[in-house]
Amino acid sequence: MNKQLILAVTVMFTAAGFAGLLAESSDGAGFDVTDGTERIFHYESPSEHIVLAGYAVALTVADLGLADKIVATDTYGGYEAYKNPKLEVIRDVPSIGSIFSSANNTYIIAQLVQWVEEGRMLLDDTIVFTAYANSTVLREALEKEGFTHILVWGSITEYGKIADMVDSVSLALTGSTSTLAEEMRLVEKEVAEKTAGVEKKKAIFVEWSSVSGFKVGKTGSLAVSIIEAAGGKSLGENSASGGTYGDVNTIIQLLENNHDALVLLNNAYYTEYGIEKFRADVLGGDEDFNIMGMEQTWNNYCPESTDGLWAIAGELYPELFGGVDRPKAGGNGSDNTLIYIALGAAAVVAIIALAVYFTRKP
Repeated sequence: MNKQLILAVTVMFTAAGFAGLLAESSDGAGFDVTDGTERIFHYESPSEHIVLAGYAVALTVADLGLADKIVATDTYGGYEAYKNPKLEVIRDVPSIGSIFSSANNTYIIAQLVQWVEEGRMLLDDTIVFTAYANSTVLREALEKEGFTHILVWGSITEYGKIADMVDSVSLALTGSTSTLAEEMRLVEKEVAEKTAGVEKKKAIFVEWSSVSGFKVGKTGSLAVSIIEAAGGKSLGENSASGGTYGDVNTIIQLLENNHDALVLLNNAYYTEYGIEKFRADVLGGDEDFNIMGMEQTWNNYCPESTDGLWAIAGELYPELFGGVDRPKAGGNGSDNTLIYIALGAAAVVAIIALAVYFTRKP
């Protein structure tokens, strides 16, 4: 066999082996996805479409660069609810309405069944429900209609669990995990390493709504988890149920002897009234307090929560994070992308080496 033929065969088998490896990595025997209720769903291949309920999930899908897979959202997952520019690409995507209670379940079920019949989605496409107790009720009803991949997340109270959710959504839609979740974990690790051994700075999360007024974020809530991941110590420790407790007097009492604490004011209040109104009305105009607005997406189940963690860490420890660049992952694609690139490069190097060998060999 002449050397040109040997080279051609070598190239063919090397390329075929590389292609086979990619096929095995991306397809193979499928993969499993675990949701927030610890249910495991088997996928033969990534979903081409997703129906979702929840602002945070919509942002997560958009951040993953997969907004084109969204075929429907709930009331809060669409563009109109908060007019976030990232979601403008799904401005014309239809809504299934609210999943807050079971009152809308009959309509939602009928609508999704109709879309399957029309070919707009498949029974094994991904559906994601979040936040509400009705999510599991609606899942059970849809499973009776033949839908097979309905992922549910209830109340996420730990920063690390958000990264897990981001990975699961990415896996369901692409077949691989995401560098977004990798970066979330890198930031958490960086902050933990930089603040290890230093005296923890104090912080308090202040919740507000027009219905219930002021509350304090307590241990066991997502906001407090982010404070702790940022290296801080929350003043809101209480055994009461739920994520918040107390009232305006509770805030005043907790801050009375903690003028050095960072006050994190929730988005609903500071965007409506401003930080200085809170300082004047609640803190008696005391200029000693450092008050920071907490963006809506920071206290939410999406990759933007990492922005909050890094910003809060910088506010608590400017001496540690001033001028420090936030850790970045390898890119915006899936984790497997870099593996494929490396394998491809290795294959090319092998082919070139063989070509040189056979060219020079007498």
